[in-house]
Amino acid sequence: MLQRTFAEVEYEGKKKQTRREKFLGRMEALIPWQRLEERIRPYYPQAGRGRRPYEPTILHFRHLLEKHELGGELLAEINRRLAAQGLRLQKGTIVEASI
Repeated sequence: MLQRTFAEVEYEGKKKQTRREKFLGRMEALIPWQRLEERIRPYYPQAGRGRRPYEPTILHFRHLLEKHELGGELLAEINRRLAAQGLRLQKGTIVEASI
C-alpha cells in the first residue's frame, strides 16, 4: 500500500491546486524532512516523568538548534538537496522569496 502525504489526503477532492498546495508539494519533494528530523531527534525533549513534552514553538525550536549548534548542519543538508535541483539558500540573503 502506498503512503499518502497529508496534503494528498486533505485535498484529494479538489479539482485545481492552489498556489499554497503547489508550494507545499514542491517543498515536500525538495527538502529531506526525514533526514533532518533524524538529526534533531536526539536533542528533542523526551517523555518521561512529569508532563509530556509539548511540540515546541518556533522560538523553542530555534533555541534547541542554537544550543546544539545544528543550524549550520541542517542548512548544509538543505543546500545539498537544493543544489541538486539547481536552487540555492543562503543565510541572511533574501533575493527572491519564491522557488
